[in-house]
Amino acid sequence: MNTRFLDACWGKPVDRVPVWLMRQAGRYLPDYMRVRSKCTFLELCKTPELAAEVTIRCSPNRSAPWPTSRR
Repeated sequence: MNTRFLDACWGKPVDRVPVWLMRQAGRYLPDYMRVRSKCTFLELCKTPELAAEVTIRCSPNRSAPWPTSRR
């Protein structure tokens, strides 16, 4: 098992900063598909403006066709 991620989570020194990607999140949302149609997934990840756009504007809580609050 690779412990780099867990070590970083616990604040231990690591040789490289690990990155966790959730690739499937939002892939069905129209706003996300619009952004993704203009670039590859890797380009999306490496471009701060695009990554911020899909993180903020394309979040399921902003555009889901169903209620997202739990009461």
